[in-house]
Amino acid sequence: MATRMEMPEQTGSAETGAGVAATMTSSAAVLSCAACCVLPLALPAAALAGAGAALSWLEGAAPWLRALSVIVVAAAWFIVWRQSRATGRKAAASTLILLGVSTLLTAIALLWEPLIEAPLIGLLR
Repeated sequence: MATRMEMPEQTGSAETGAGVAATMTSSAAVLSCAACCVLPLALPAAALAGAGAALSWLEGAAPWLRALSVIVVAAAWFIVWRQSRATGRKAAASTLILLGVSTLLTAIALLWEPLIEAPLIGLLR
């Protein structure tokens, strides 16, 4: 036989005060959870959105940066050649390797949009 529990009447201010206290405590728990758990996840997302906006500006500057890269790499090769000729010694192997890598990366940057990007996007579709 099941018995029925009867709820006491809420006539006193003690029950009302307990309800308000429970509501305030749960609200404080929600706010502390937001400060502890949500903010550390939301702040990096906001920072990445800002970084994306900064990087989108660089997209317009890409042709100028490619041209600057060609000039700087060509100047570096000229300086190494001139010093090598003036001293009569061959440039260090590390210098030649780094300049070779710089030349390769500059060539890839120049060829990326017209020759490399379109076929890669076609493969992804």
